[in-house]
Amino acid sequence: MSIWVMVAIVALGLLAILLEPFVPTGGVLGVLGAIGMCVGVGMAYHYEGTGWGTAFLIACLILAPTAAIFAFKIFPRTPVGRRLILKSELSIENGFQSADPTLEELAGREGVTITMLRPVGVARFGNRRVDVVTDGELIEKGERVLVIEVEGSRVVVEKAQRDA
Repeated sequence: MSIWVMVAIVALGLLAILLEPFVPTGGVLGVLGAIGMCVGVGMAYHYEGTGWGTAFLIACLILAPTAAIFAFKIFPRTPVGRRLILKSELSIENGFQSADPTLEELAGREGVTITMLRPVGVARFGNRRVDVVTDGELIEKGERVLVIEVEGSRVVVEKAQRDA
């Protein structure tokens, strides 16, 4: 078998790996490229011997990562990359925040569940609707709950004790 057939198989595999970031195939193209490169190396070992096989293997071990890095450097400049990659920074100065700072005020307050908590649901604290979670306890709609912990945007509640 001609050495050029093996070179072509490895080159097609490398091309598939290069195209992976640009074509939305969910990784299929990259896997097929890797398989193609392995087949080319295996054929070189089988038909041409250890010298050519090792040369193909070293070439693949150098070219594949280099091609992947090159492709990912170019990806942000492609039309698909420009749509997928966030352009602005999500900062407080731009009006973004990871959690509502006023949720801390709810610690220790009582409210009423608007939905059943299984263990996630919604409760009302005064005029405010808040997504809440329990520690695994199921709480029926309309029950009184107590906020026991506020961690970022996670508000943990438990069933409030009824006064006798």
